[in-house]
Amino acid sequence: MGALLLVTIVPLRSDAATATSVATYQPRTKAEMIAYLYGRISQLLEIKQSMERSGGNVTSSSILNYVIVETRGADDVKATTATLRGEATIAGKISSSVWFEYGQDEDFLDLKTGKKTVSTIYDRAVRIPVTKLEDDQRYYFRIVSMDKTGTIQYGEIYQFRTDELDV
Repeated sequence: MGALLLVTIVPLRSDAATATSVATYQPRTKAEMIAYLYGRISQLLEIKQSMERSGGNVTSSSILNYVIVETRGADDVKATTATLRGEATIAGKISSSVWFEYGQDEDFLDLKTGKKTVSTIYDRAVRIPVTKLEDDQRYYFRIVSMDKTGTIQYGEIYQFRTDELDV
């Protein structure tokens, strides 16, 4: 028999008079509300996928604490530099180290950027500059995340081409 999961998401208001031990989140702007709801939708999709993978055997800690990474297009690409971009969506009480793997061979991303710690939804945009690239070359890259439990997530592989050096 299949498991049924019903989740209701209601943003709550909290003030000193009604404060409880449970922390609530109240978006302050429309943009924050949209980001909050996107995060919750992502969490629900992850719960659904976890249930499908495990046949319905999902623990509350795996549902409430997770990281989803997405690679985004490179920015500020020049002859020998570029800025690699991605997003790391954090849910629950978890933090994650995020970095990029990159290289000139899509099947062998042999270079790594420095790591950045992401611990809240507000840290989700990840931008890490890379230098010492070769001019007029194609590079491949993806975002990588590892949380404190050692779970590694990989984003999709994207590509860019560096500019040609002016001679």
